[in-house]
Amino acid sequence: MRRYLLFLCSLFLALTSLSQEIVSFNGKQYEKRLNNVWFEIESGFMIDSVVITIKLQPNTYKKDIKQIGKIIRQNSLGYMDIDISEKQGFFFSQLKALAKDKEILSIDINTIGTYNRIQATSNDPYLTNQWYLERIKAFDA
Repeated sequence: MRRYLLFLCSLFLALTSLSQEIVSFNGKQYEKRLNNVWFEIESGFMIDSVVITIKLQPNTYKKDIKQIGKIIRQNSLGYMDIDISEKQGFFFSQLKALAKDKEILSIDINTIGTYNRIQATSNDPYLTNQWYLERIKAFDA
């Protein structure tokens, strides 16, 4: 009975360790959870596996972005949101390959979630004296 119980415990531990997959990218860790959905471990937010944000090196022409995906939008600072939904099996293995490209300055993985007010509390000791902030609903922004 004791051996049987020990066997079941070790089998359970082996199965749970196999089902957990953790990947590191750009100093952050991501975990695959149920239904093959990835989450950023630190924030707990689900990652957007359809859109990534990249920035090219200065004075670099928009290299063959079509090989990566479709440009959704870009800003004046040089960041571009790229739709990679058509690239199946693209995510972490291809992101690591893109990170080695010398023409790409940065790659950011976007997350889907909301920040709660507790995470955004002020450290200003005079915040209660600033009555006008409540009047213009600054805390709801």
